[in-house]
Amino acid sequence: MKMRRKKKKESRNERYTFFDFILDALFFIPDILFFLFRLILYPFRTLVRWILEL
Repeated sequence: MKMRRKKKKESRNERYTFFDFILDALFFIPDILFFLFRLILYPFRTLVRWILEL
């Protein structure tokens, strides 16, 4: 019984802190940039290959 109560108390104290937000932003921003880069580069590269094959 004591183990269950202790786990419940620990889980109540978990909060999303400003530091967590900063870390999430630092990991999320590069993902957005790479996605935009791929979104622009891949169709352009495909078009260039298509044109050069003609």
